[in-house]
Amino acid sequence: MTDSLNTQSYGELALGMTIATLVNQLAFGPLSGAVLRFFAPALESRQLSKYLDGAGLIVFVVCALTLGVAALSIVGLLIFDLSRWIGFCIGIAFFAIVTGINNILDGMQNAARQRPVVAIHQGFGMWMRFLLAVGLIQIYGISSTIAIWGYVAAALIVMLSRFFFFRKRILSLRGALIDSQPTKEKNWARQMLSYAIPMSSYGIFTWAQQSSDRWVLAFWLDTSTVGLFAVLYQLGYYPLQLISEFTTQLISPILFSRAGDGLDRARMSTTIKLNNLVISGAIVFSLFASIIAFFYHEQLFRFLAAPEYRQVSVFLPLTVIASGLFAAGQIGALSILISTNTKLLIAPKIGISISGIILNIIFVYFWGIAGVVMAGLVVSFVYLVWILWLINTTSRSRQSHNENISVASGSLES
Repeated sequence: MTDSLNTQSYGELALGMTIATLVNQLAFGPLSGAVLRFFAPALESRQLSKYLDGAGLIVFVVCALTLGVAALSIVGLLIFDLSRWIGFCIGIAFFAIVTGINNILDGMQNAARQRPVVAIHQGFGMWMRFLLAVGLIQIYGISSTIAIWGYVAAALIVMLSRFFFFRKRILSLRGALIDSQPTKEKNWARQMLSYAIPMSSYGIFTWAQQSSDRWVLAFWLDTSTVGLFAVLYQLGYYPLQLISEFTTQLISPILFSRAGDGLDRARMSTTIKLNNLVISGAIVFSLFASIIAFFYHEQLFRFLAAPEYRQVSVFLPLTVIASGLFAAGQIGALSILISTNTKLLIAPKIGISISGIILNIIFVYFWGIAGVVMAGLVVSFVYLVWILWLINTTSRSRQSHNENISVASGSLES
């Protein structure tokens, strides 16, 4: 991609992708987490059919709202004489919708322990996205709009393949399982919305923090600098985030299955202890990866990026450690999500996001790209510490509650 797009076009693409990320953070991302969390309870209660109907109802509404917002955006572009961005805007909307549906299918297939299907499609999707984008650029010329439509084409191909496996391995179950206690699909939709809405409430803040680095760079500097940072971010931040997502997909169905409905405190305690081991492993791995980046950052950029992007390779080790610490915090957040009380994450998510935005504005003003990297490191470290503190606090509260119940039971027996 860096050989096909100049820094300005790459910067425009990076800014446009933040809009797709916003849609994911507000709607599709929380919904994906909800369908993952409630798949096992629906399967256990033999109500998979109603669960799928409830999920489908929410997806339909979210897609309609996304298209509505896109239509309003196009009207705004026409009013302000920015019609050259209409194709880009439509591409971003379709990419957000198709990617969101892919993530929801991933959530269900991951919950159904179909990990090979999830892994193959995610890997295939990544390669297809860039190959089709580069191919279209070669045919139609250098443009961020052409690149985003390459992304859309790749996402559509992957979605069709995912639907094939979804129909074959999950939809086939709905006929085999007869609801023992028939429940309306709206009840399942209500449960999933109750789980997802708190995540949506802080999604706007996490999106603002994650996207502010690019927009602040564009404001204080220029889109070419955004392009340089986007490559640094992709080489330093994405790899550990992808490993983190893989780890989360691997362990979250196990954690959710062990925790059940989240009401059994003994099951919850053993589940959290298991996740603590994964968190420790993530921290150790991120430290090791940052050491490798420190010694080989020049070689990595020389091999993976065009020459004009190599000037930022010196920041790779700090970007890697920031990514690793944040990934460990995300894995730690699973200990909160298994309790289904997603409201506990509102404070750390919003607090860290606002702090990150402020740090990005101040640090970029004084130190440019170096400031963005430093701000990211500070935010990741504080986020991890906050999540670990929250896990420890809730675990102690749960243990204290158990002890009080034991004492009360003993008194009644006496």
